[in-house]
Amino acid sequence: MAEFSFKNIFLAGVGATAYSFEKAQELVDDLVKKGELTVQQGKVVNEELKHNMSEKLRAAADSIENAGKKAADAASDVIENAAGKAGGLLDKVADMTAEERAALKEKLQELDQQDDATKNEE
Repeated sequence: MAEFSFKNIFLAGVGATAYSFEKAQELVDDLVKKGELTVQQGKVVNEELKHNMSEKLRAAADSIENAGKKAADAASDVIENAAGKAGGLLDKVADMTAEERAALKEKLQELDQQDDATKNEE
């Protein structure tokens, strides 16, 4: 049987303390490594997010630009169509006789009065 002397108890305590210190140091080193890994993973994920957001923002900007171009083209078509119709209408008015233009003018004045009456009712 082992002797339980003060010296042996003291040495056992010193050994347990040293062992505990070594295990605690290993645990700390392991946690630091895991922490560093987590930090590195966080950096990678952050870079991926930045890259993905940049791509999505670029795609949204392109989409908005394309929509703007389509709207401008549509507006241009409407203006050209209206100008063509107005030009055709002016050509027809130019071909009218003085009596026909006077009748047209009278009809337009009646329509203006009807519009004014409708607006006043609202």
